[in-house]
Amino acid sequence: MTLNTDNSRQFSNLERQVLRMNVALIDGIRDVLSTGWVGNFIGIAGAILAIYFYYLSRKRSIIAFQEMHEKLLGGMLPKAITIFYDGNKIPKLSRYTAIIWNAGENTINGSDIVSSNPVRVKLKDKSLKILDSRIIETTRDFLGIKCIYPSQDDIAAELYFDYLDAKDGFTLEILHTGDPNSVELCGSIKGIPNGLTNYGLLPASAAAKKSNRMHLKSGFFISKSFSGWIVFIGGIVFFVGNLFFPLHFRSGFYFNNKPIDYLYTYLGAIYIIIGLRLILRVRRRFPNTLKFHKLEDRW
Repeated sequence: MTLNTDNSRQFSNLERQVLRMNVALIDGIRDVLSTGWVGNFIGIAGAILAIYFYYLSRKRSIIAFQEMHEKLLGGMLPKAITIFYDGNKIPKLSRYTAIIWNAGENTINGSDIVSSNPVRVKLKDKSLKILDSRIIETTRDFLGIKCIYPSQDDIAAELYFDYLDAKDGFTLEILHTGDPNSVELCGSIKGIPNGLTNYGLLPASAAAKKSNRMHLKSGFFISKSFSGWIVFIGGIVFFVGNLFFPLHFRSGFYFNNKPIDYLYTYLGAIYIIIGLRLILRVRRRFPNTLKFHKLEDRW
């Protein structure tokens, strides 16, 4: 009996120790959750996860393109210089390059191209002429991609394909007699009411490089992507610093006589969004399988 009583007493002591440890653990968790930054962190993390899973689950139909316009010959040349192409005299020579791809998640079938308004590269002036056209590269060989010229319209080259899965695409080049801004890519595809989506200039074009510069008052300039990274990293510092080291990031601002302790957290989140926007605006968007160095091939 005495032995059983001692074991019972020892077991009771062990239970009390475990109970005290559980109470201490619960108090610690409650103290952590009662701090302001934990709620902010959970809320922001939840919003980020919601956006992430939304992007994973969405299904879109998008045909996108990035383009480059180049003047090769003509314009400011002396009158004594005459330009010939394939034995014919021409006033100038320009090149249009475009990377066209499926930027959505749904498969785009070639049968969805509207016959009365086919996908085509078109010159804006009927006095101009397309000299030649070709498909430089495709993501896969069996997509059935074709560039037909001359087409039903003498100033247009029509584009056809069997199908394009997500991130499938091709690189197109057109030689023509117009100015660089005299070319447009147009057409209609069933299920894509807004038509082809222009994602801007190709990164290697002179216009794209110029648009990527931010000029300073001192006469110097920095790239928008570099400034975007500066803003993004600064936003991370404010956001994380104010969450985990609030005493070092007190804002000094008050609302209703109460300090706004997490002002820099919200400002950091805003800077992160602005930085990402600057970075993403100048990034290469077309598929990695379409290597850009192949655009340096010449006719």
